[in-house]
Amino acid sequence: ITTEVTLSLTEAITGTERIVNILHMETCEKCRGRKFINGALCPSCGGKGEKSKYKKLTVKIPPQVKHNTKIRVEGEGNKGYNGGKRGDLYLVVKIENNAELQYDGLNILRTISIEPYEAVLGGYINFEMNGENIRMKLMPNTYSGQKYRISEQGVEKDGKKGDLIITVKIDIRKNLTKEEIELYEKNVLYHAVICSEQICTFC
Repeated sequence: ITTEVTLSLTEAITGTERIVNILHMETCEKCRGRKFINGALCPSCGGKGEKSKYKKLTVKIPPQVKHNTKIRVEGEGNKGYNGGKRGDLYLVVKIENNAELQYDGLNILRTISIEPYEAVLGGYINFEMNGENIRMKLMPNTYSGQKYRISEQGVEKDGKKGDLIITVKIDIRKNLTKEEIELYEKNVLYHAVICSEQICTFC
């Protein structure tokens, strides 16, 4: 059996527990899997020999789990064929609003998208991490792929705490307005004039 479990960013970092409701196929107690009773189809299972039954399980999610990680719970799948042993349960972890989360030892690696004007002008961006709001300063002329380190916002273990390392990705929106496109065109024209008159400091 495979099912998904969704975690918040904090739960993915620190670990947690989840109660999952799993639909198992169980042998029919009435006919004991024989499908018939006194020559007629079992009225309890309709001649299937098995019935579906929900089962609640408490599953431990380890800390520093990544997006799309599969957690295996042995023996909690459906029954095997012809009397074979039960299969396993697999929980596929989905991290809420953040697929781009990785770890490097105690450090947390995270990618954050910013607008082009934020990259050019710099300023402050706000985001949530470990249940708290973090305000990070962007330097002017930030480039896509540039990294920022925020100390002691990583994973804590044995009295040590790692850092949060942010990789900036510049997000170009698909639906730019006419005015925004004109501003980009003016910027390109301005650079062309500079290049024609002197050694360009941009390229």
